[in-house]
Amino acid sequence: AVAASLQRDMEYASRKAEEAAEVKGPAPIGRVTVTGTVLSTKLVENEFGATLKMLVKLENNSKVWCSAPSRETIDRGDVITFAASFEVSKDDPSFAFGKRPHLVSRVAR
Repeated sequence: AVAASLQRDMEYASRKAEEAAEVKGPAPIGRVTVTGTVLSTKLVENEFGATLKMLVKLENNSKVWCSAPSRETIDRGDVITFAASFEVSKDDPSFAFGKRPHLVSRVAR
């Protein structure tokens, strides 16, 4: 068990080092159409109901976090093109938050 844990820790560290060395482009600003790969999805609940959110890695290695387009099944690994209004994060110029997404196309993994 200890050996397996050490192996996972080493793999995680190497993945993080590769990600840190990656050159990231600027995050999109305003109402733009972007293309990227869905890294993860998460169901977020609040007092108004549940919303499916997604983290997308764009072609220029920047990332965006926004609601998933409605009436579509979005899975991890899908390549999607969608339009949304983006606002750049105050902490990271290569990360943006999106709202009101509209799916243009989806290619399942």
